[in-house]
Amino acid sequence: MRSTQTRKSARRSTRSSMKMATLPEYEATMCGLSKWYKAKMEKLGFMVLAKEKGYDSTINEYKKGINRLLKSIEHVMGQYQDPDRRHDLLVMYMSTQCLQDFVMKTM
Repeated sequence: MRSTQTRKSARRSTRSSMKMATLPEYEATMCGLSKWYKAKMEKLGFMVLAKEKGYDSTINEYKKGINRLLKSIEHVMGQYQDPDRRHDLLVMYMSTQCLQDFVMKTM
């Protein structure tokens, strides 16, 4: 019975490490970025409540997520030539920077 449990846990750790190794760090689509951006903006209200309750680790993860979003937007901005998409990405980037500044000041 122990060998079966060991094999299952080994498979799980191999799968997760394979995912992390093969995925590019900041690769995202326009649709994915817009959903990610929307989720970060909506989550701000929950972070205000988390700060009041003292959940510092949750707030730190939120800040890291905003940084990753900014880096992903920067990466994708260089890939698009369409001026409308580039403008959308620029607006998204500037709004996310504003969000980051607010979060860093208040939380």
